[in-house]
Amino acid sequence: MKDSADEPTHIRKREPEEPTFIRSGSDSTAPATSSDKSTQEEVQDPLIGQHLLNRYLIVKKIGGGGFGSVYQAVDELKKGGGERNEIAIKTLDLDVSSDRLSGLIQEVSRSHTVSHPNILRVYDIHLDNDLAFITMELLVGESLEERLENGKLEEAEVDTITERMCAALGHCHDENLIHSDIKPGNIFLCADGDTKLLDLGIAQMMGSANQIAGYSPMYASPEQIEVKPPDPRDDLFSLCCVLYESLTGKHPFERRDPLKAKSMGIEPNLADLPRRYRRALESGLAYEREDRPASAQKLWSRISPAVRRRFLIVAVLAVVSVVGFIASNQIGEQIGKAAISVSPEDQAYAQGRHEEAVLWLESNEGDARQALVDALQHNPYLEDAAELLVQQVRAANPAKPSQFSLAWSDFSAALTASPTSEALNEFVVEKTDEMLLRDTSQMSRIEVLSQLRGPACALHASGYRTEELERMGSDALISC
Repeated sequence: MKDSADEPTHIRKREPEEPTFIRSGSDSTAPATSSDKSTQEEVQDPLIGQHLLNRYLIVKKIGGGGFGSVYQAVDELKKGGGERNEIAIKTLDLDVSSDRLSGLIQEVSRSHTVSHPNILRVYDIHLDNDLAFITMELLVGESLEERLENGKLEEAEVDTITERMCAALGHCHDENLIHSDIKPGNIFLCADGDTKLLDLGIAQMMGSANQIAGYSPMYASPEQIEVKPPDPRDDLFSLCCVLYESLTGKHPFERRDPLKAKSMGIEPNLADLPRRYRRALESGLAYEREDRPASAQKLWSRISPAVRRRFLIVAVLAVVSVVGFIASNQIGEQIGKAAISVSPEDQAYAQGRHEEAVLWLESNEGDARQALVDALQHNPYLEDAAELLVQQVRAANPAKPSQFSLAWSDFSAALTASPTSEALNEFVVEKTDEMLLRDTSQMSRIEVLSQLRGPACALHASGYRTEELERMGSDALISC
């Protein structure tokens, strides 16, 4: 999982740094070595057993590079006071580089600005004679980069990483700070199950002049490589690269930077991803900023299984009296063990209508959408029909109001027939979230009626964010 030779030569990279933490189940995060060699290194290191500022006892070296070293230490001021006194210390020789000292100072400053449970806590920077060092939280576990050396992750584990990294990045972005170096090596998986975002050393203020060096081009956004002003969607692009790799074990752009990948016509293969990740990463990995989710919260809302679970509960309960749906008693954990019976005849009919719709779309003849709705009315579990219908509604052109409205009417009928369809529900969440971000005050009355009325009425009946849709409809004078 090392950076490839395809990285742009105009990027000045930082020298690689070893992890600053203890590997779970081991005494070191450095590459596995013999205990004899480890002992020899500790004996040779003059700081082992020494005190810095008469306070920090250096216990062992746990990483290092050209910048200096990283140690496990004990804060003896807190010893016996009931507080956790084990910390990590990152040192820097002052005669090595003034730029690196500036980076160390910035890392501390940025970390204080964005204190968050999912961001590594950096305490302070100190000077002891000719040695500069920062004190930070000591973590136990391994980096995501190390974990991926064993192959792809389980979907549930990726969910946890996604949720916590979106929370951390959302907090950074709320403070107008762009991390600028999201990669597997900067995501730490703690032994206690927590997840931490590391290394704010090259973080930048939103909209500032882009002057960074030292990031990882394989995970950088196209705009970052083009030295455009930093934007939250740069971090989201990088995060989506990491999520894709976590789910597949492969880099989305064949370990090339995105500009080179774009020039070669490389597109990520999303076919084997879980459906909710497929749609989220399709936009998150877009080459253009404007095509990506606007915020970390929005990215997570497209992925979160909890969002879909809450929505499906509402959908299930809404149609109990209509279709005799029997939900599981454990509905919070198992959404809709459906008791709708579909006869073999209905299954065959629905499959035939689906195939008919496919043929009509290829020949541009017949009412394919109506055929798909008919298929779902006979077999609510025919997900292929639901996915194809979503494609057709997504392609509907609001510049043709009557056809656009009819497409959404068909979608509403399909959702009524198949309230637990994953494809239909994902589309509801996506379009509702998108619609609620629209500023209707800047739209003409004709635009409101032609572009919003059909979707608003169809989505309102879904039960997802209903009150917000009602307020938007009232403000925009939309009547269903």
